[in-house]
Amino acid sequence: LVFSLIDVFIMEELPDLVVLLKDLSPEIRFQALKLLSPFTTTAPGRKKLIELEALTPLSRMIGDSTGIAKQALISLINLTEESEAVKVLLNKNFVSTVVDACIDDDKLLPLYASLLSNISIQKEGIEKLDAIGLRAIKLMKILMSKFLEDTEKNKAIALALVNLSQSETVRKGALDESIQPLIKQILLQVSEGPYTAITAHERRTMWKFIRNLCFNDWGHFCLFSQVNILRYLLVPLRGDVLLDADDSLGMDPYVSKAREERDEDNQCQNLLLEILTHLTATRRGRVYLRQGKTYIIIREFDKSLDESEEEKKEAILRLVEILVADEGEKRDKYDDAGLEKGKLENPAETKK
Repeated sequence: LVFSLIDVFIMEELPDLVVLLKDLSPEIRFQALKLLSPFTTTAPGRKKLIELEALTPLSRMIGDSTGIAKQALISLINLTEESEAVKVLLNKNFVSTVVDACIDDDKLLPLYASLLSNISIQKEGIEKLDAIGLRAIKLMKILMSKFLEDTEKNKAIALALVNLSQSETVRKGALDESIQPLIKQILLQVSEGPYTAITAHERRTMWKFIRNLCFNDWGHFCLFSQVNILRYLLVPLRGDVLLDADDSLGMDPYVSKAREERDEDNQCQNLLLEILTHLTATRRGRVYLRQGKTYIIIREFDKSLDESEEEKKEAILRLVEILVADEGEKRDKYDDAGLEKGKLENPAETKK
């Protein structure tokens, strides 16, 4: 009851606290922020603070001293659970500010990344990332490196990568030679067992990131030729079945080797099937998957499933139908320069 009365009192004083967030004294700003912050954790408190336009001084405070900036970031992360708060910040072009802060401040990077995730989840936020261009690409590289370095695999960094990869500008940046090794390292971490090394949540998040990178057909060739993405997609589905000589002939030895376990997480399996299906969008991609003996791995994976897993079996059937289809002389717009006699070639080289 005592704490409840205190909360009611401070709630009534919120307008004055919001004013104090603009005070010239850092100590007064910090104390006002400490009193105000608990109210960002409740829906009524958040709505009141949005109504009082607290977002304006709070958004400026992320450039304050580290202690004040950290507390302001936590408050903003809480406030942006409300769509109205996200709308206000997007109108202030706050995405650009947060991206710059992510690039410049390594100490508070997880908090900045969490805030970026909240304000870029909507279509308008993705459009803001597209407009930022090269800085968003630079941020993707920083976050990928941080994810690989961080043994605890911070959720905020992974989620921020998923949102960033929804930007077409960022996906184009992923084709850069300096980023491809990072993609390969992430694929290695999430694809190779033991699957307890990274939580299922983090694996799902990073597979969503990889899936997003596959949205555009024009990016597939880079993933085939520079990253060799197929091996990392098939290994989590591989399992311990020994393949006969005919099945393993021509298969990547990294894939043909029997594994003690497969990734049994249902969402990860669905994402892997979705990514493989994305990669069949062009004839070049279908040839790549056929040459990699994708059908063999998917066939054995299908055998391991229960009959009750109908949705997954249907996804496998759709993928297999594409792989075994007789295409004749059919060509796709990205294949004319790059596919010759069933072999993968770089379009840039064949045009020379």
